[in-house]
Amino acid sequence: KISADTDLSSVIYATDTIIPVSNQVIGALKDTKQDVASILEQVKKDKQGIQTDLVLQYTSKFESAKRALYLTRLLHGYARTLGNSANKVIPMKELSGSLMELASPIIQLLQSTLDDSTKTIVCSLSTEYIAALCSMPMGDQHVKASKHILATFWFIYSLMHNIGDVVSIELLSNTFVSWIKNSSREQFDLVIIGFVEQAEEQAANRDSIEKEKHHLIFIQLLSLLFSASTEYQKAKLKRHIPVFIIKITLIAGKINSLKFLQMMLSLLDQLTVDESYRLSSFDLSLVLSCLIQVARPDVQKLKSQINRQFAHDLFTDICHILSNLMRHYKEQMTDVMPPFIGITQSLLHCFKSGHVHLVSGLNAKKHNVDSKNTPRTITLLSDFAPLNDTAAQQYSRLLKTITQKQHSYIAGKTNRSSQSVMKAISKHTPSVLVEYFTIQSNSTMSILQPSIKSALINALYEILDLCSDDDRSFIMTCLDAPGKLLFKEFYSNWKTNHKYSGQ
Repeated sequence: KISADTDLSSVIYATDTIIPVSNQVIGALKDTKQDVASILEQVKKDKQGIQTDLVLQYTSKFESAKRALYLTRLLHGYARTLGNSANKVIPMKELSGSLMELASPIIQLLQSTLDDSTKTIVCSLSTEYIAALCSMPMGDQHVKASKHILATFWFIYSLMHNIGDVVSIELLSNTFVSWIKNSSREQFDLVIIGFVEQAEEQAANRDSIEKEKHHLIFIQLLSLLFSASTEYQKAKLKRHIPVFIIKITLIAGKINSLKFLQMMLSLLDQLTVDESYRLSSFDLSLVLSCLIQVARPDVQKLKSQINRQFAHDLFTDICHILSNLMRHYKEQMTDVMPPFIGITQSLLHCFKSGHVHLVSGLNAKKHNVDSKNTPRTITLLSDFAPLNDTAAQQYSRLLKTITQKQHSYIAGKTNRSSQSVMKAISKHTPSVLVEYFTIQSNSTMSILQPSIKSALINALYEILDLCSDDDRSFIMTCLDAPGKLLFKEFYSNWKTNHKYSGQ
């Protein structure tokens, strides 16, 4: 409470400032619309492309417009704080109307300056505009306008991406995240529809080299959508995950960009680590199908784009995704173990190195190349084998997630006991040991570096823990004579140094 004798003569009330500022912003937005219209009218009269001098004449006015758009964002934030009382202080209807009326003129201006040296000036103005547009309180955004806002945002984001404007991209990304988080249910439904339509379009144009930048922008924004969504929104997104993964898989099967593959793996990592999506066995089968695209035969044409650091990053991403699947979806994975094991086997080949003393002369290089490019080898990584000790430790952790039982809180949510799940998983694990000893019995290339073998061996012991007598007989059947000898030695060491004796 304020005492009766308190002097309030010097107090400045927010409304006394906000009301005139709002009116000035509305006036500035209307002036901007007239300025843009004047430029477009002049271009129309001249019947030529937009002139650099013409835009430069309006540079100072565009700077003022950017400040007005920034103030618009602040007013929108203040309006959200006030809630239903906002209209008493800010003429929201007039402010929103003035902002929406700018959409078409700014897009036309942007399109007119695409090939002009002044496009940076107009792009900067457009970025501020879309940021202000997306910051509108939900009550002032008509539901049907959401699709138009998304299309406008997509267009401007694409242009910023193409010209490499990092600052604008960051601003737009933050704006998009905020817009998604604050969208109503109906608006979010329209956003999803917009993304599904984009997925269809990008997949349909997957053979076009000219569309590769569009593919990159699509997967960037899709990743932003998944990361920005609330728990309720994620439940809605879950229904469309199969469509998105299928379309991304189709694009990945044709794409000539390593950047796309890297972003694809990042998205799969993002999806599989977030348990909110509650992926089904079918969803996981699609994730694995998408992951396999990294190892498709024709991907060798991308080798010129890759270096050793990228190869290690690629390996790390694949291990993370596979570990996520085993850690969070062990029960669902029992239905899709064959492709999982196939990828896991392929990763083992990334640690092979040549037996230099056995392969010599002119055929040495050819022999090493042929040995590296076995059917299970991931072509993009083969040239950088053996990968380092860190990669071996990551692979070891991946194997250990296979052998670990489900956490009790996860097992409590499933219909099967942890024991029955592990029994189903263990049917497939002998194949990992078969692959390892097949590699080790090769006369020209095998896993030789002691530090790598040391990193792998304990995890392989844990794989053997899951194997029954029948499984061990199966392993022996699959190996040649040298492989059998190596496995017998491994088994003897396991019994001596690792096997639980019950004492």
